[in-house]
Amino acid sequence: MLFSLNVLICLSSETKDITHLKRLSDFEIKNVLLDKIVSNQKFHSVVSDSFGSSYKAINHFIDKGHKRILGLFGNLNLSITQHRISSFKKRSLIII
Repeated sequence: MLFSLNVLICLSSETKDITHLKRLSDFEIKNVLLDKIVSNQKFHSVVSDSFGSSYKAINHFIDKGHKRILGLFGNLNLSITQHRISSFKKRSLIII
C-alpha cells in the first residue's frame, strides 16, 4: 500500500445497506463509525453517552425549576433514541 487512508463515517438513520462499508476493508481502508453501532458487524465505533448527556440536560432543567420538559426524538429504531427516551423514563417524565 502506497499510503494510509482513514475514514470517519457518519451514517444516517436511513442507511439500510452497509455493503459500501465492507468494501472499505477490501481496500485496507481503516474506518470508524461516529455515534452509530452496526449490530452483528465488526466496525470500530466512537459513541457519545446519549443516556448520560440527556439525563444531565433534564436534571439541569429540573434544577432550574422547570416542570414541563418536552423531548423530541428521532427514529425509534436507533439505539441513540432509545437511550435518550430511557433518560426521560428514569426521571419519571411522560413520554408521548
